[in-house]
Amino acid sequence: MHGDQFPAAEKILSDIENVFKRDKDLKDFEILPVTVGENKSPVLHAEHTLGLQEWCVRHLYVHVYHKLTNLKQQQRLRREDPNTLSRLLLGGVLLNPDCTFLWNIRRELIVMGRFDLFSDLHINAVTLSRRPKSSEAFVYRRWLLSRILESYLDASTTLSILEEELRVTLMAANRYANNYHAWNHRMWIMSHLPQAQDHFINEWVSSEEWISKHVSEHSGLQYREYLFKQIMQNVGHTYFCHKLRLSLENFFLPLKSSELYCVSLKDSTPLKQLHSLVIDILEQKDFCSSCPIKCGSNPHILHIGFLAYELLLVTELIRLYPGHEALWCHRRFVLFSLYSIVKEINTYEASKSDISDGVPHPKAQKLSVSDIEIECNFLWSVIVRHEESLLEECSLCTPEESYQSKLAFRHQEWVEKILKRSGSCVKQSTS
Repeated sequence: MHGDQFPAAEKILSDIENVFKRDKDLKDFEILPVTVGENKSPVLHAEHTLGLQEWCVRHLYVHVYHKLTNLKQQQRLRREDPNTLSRLLLGGVLLNPDCTFLWNIRRELIVMGRFDLFSDLHINAVTLSRRPKSSEAFVYRRWLLSRILESYLDASTTLSILEEELRVTLMAANRYANNYHAWNHRMWIMSHLPQAQDHFINEWVSSEEWISKHVSEHSGLQYREYLFKQIMQNVGHTYFCHKLRLSLENFFLPLKSSELYCVSLKDSTPLKQLHSLVIDILEQKDFCSSCPIKCGSNPHILHIGFLAYELLLVTELIRLYPGHEALWCHRRFVLFSLYSIVKEINTYEASKSDISDGVPHPKAQKLSVSDIEIECNFLWSVIVRHEESLLEECSLCTPEESYQSKLAFRHQEWVEKILKRSGSCVKQSTS
């Protein structure tokens, strides 16, 4: 079918373009299920939404594609009227945003200075409203943003770009489940905008509500894991420390009934300082410092606070919404992060035990790593206690929740295989 077989194409494309010109706040594009054409325009516009009747979609796209292909083959793109190209490309990307050919032509025209960068961002956002998982649309959007960031670096422009990108990615994630491309784009924008560093905590806080409503979303949970890693690299004391103190109290509560609760704190190693700080928090002591968890006094307490908050959150979600594998996978990320902290502390303690007053111990007097692990087990014993409690609870699931039991068994195997130290403890609790 050739373009001249659908004479109404140019009129429809012109109507679509006029809607974009009139409505600068246009947000959505939809194909309307009208299969029979009437003697009026198939283009509808209401409440910042553009609609196109289904009967004309195929004919219109064939017209656009053939015309652009002919122009490309005849090398006439550079000489063609910019208004004509604009209408053709607008209709093409709206109907099929997964066509790389169309986006590449737009790239050429952007480089030539024919199209405006911000107008193209708006068009791209509207196309994503109908195809929220279009990888080509997101790739092109990042290309546009890269060019914009080379030219517009003032704070107000950067902040407005960040807000718009967060809106677009959230819209795409809400409209398509497990939208990897949307969350990947969100991570990209957070890592490429300088002002985004100040938004990591706010994003982490706001994402809690989202994942609580989308408990099967692996991609959304992975974005939260990305935020945690960024927070650990860039953030010190934060307003969120007040909530972290409550999480630390609840997380370390099993320590009160443990023989490790009261230990000798003669040395001033990071481990002993951490242990002392945890006991002070459990005994609800008020600190003179402005931070309720004294995050400046110990390098690990802030990290443990965020992970404790996350572990308690995912425990609650697993109990409320049984049978969602994404939550168990996210729990493993939290546990492995806690395990890494324990391992880091153990390594430091082991290295310190090899030296006394600057003189290395004789080989026979060196403490083994296993001895050091037992000595610093107060943190890991609490983690194991939480796993024991959850796995024991899941072993009592009803027949209707059999998949939850299956997921719990897989999780137990992972704990025993990856976090070997806790394997025997967990196994005993669920056998």
